[in-house]
Amino acid sequence: MVSVLDQAASAQIVAEGTVSTLWYEDVDPDRGLVRTRVVVDVDTLYKGDVTSGTFLLTLPGGVGASGHSLVFPDVPEVRVGERVILHAFVQDEESVGLQNFRTGLLRFEVDDLGAPLVLDGQGGAVHDFDAVGGVVMEDAGEGGVPAPGDYAEDPADEVMVEEPLDPAADEPGARVGWDDVRSAVADAVTLTAGEGREGLTIAGFEG
Repeated sequence: MVSVLDQAASAQIVAEGTVSTLWYEDVDPDRGLVRTRVVVDVDTLYKGDVTSGTFLLTLPGGVGASGHSLVFPDVPEVRVGERVILHAFVQDEESVGLQNFRTGLLRFEVDDLGAPLVLDGQGGAVHDFDAVGGVVMEDAGEGGVPAPGDYAEDPADEVMVEEPLDPAADEPGARVGWDDVRSAVADAVTLTAGEGREGLTIAGFEG
């Protein structure tokens, strides 16, 4: 799985928001190619900027004008009204694409019993997250553990050490909370500042 640090470093936009609407577009009707356009209203930007406060997420697949469906197994099915955190790359001034179809989209939902849970892009419950409360980087050569957020001098010696999210995190079936995920994402963006891709500013979607 892609680590939260790698994901934060490679993303150009990292944002939290709510899906307000979506629609399908025929890209190539003769070949049956369709894409889904998802409008995300941004509440929090962790990396990059969106001037209008709203952007389009573009996903492959959807329902064409002829009524046929084009489905890709790994592409997330996004629903209107759900809360999401996206790690994305910029496609143009108003739209972005996901860095990773599984970990590039995290969503907050409530299960049938009313319990909150966090799902990944494939709909799997998230049970651990590797950067909550700061990432500990252990120097494998020395064996010492620096303070959270420190890095080993030699990148080749860096080994990620997972910290428990809370006392219940080690219990079977323990779930990560939305605030845990938000903290993890914010930490990862801070720790990877100056690495990988720079955050970009886009105009966003005006409707």
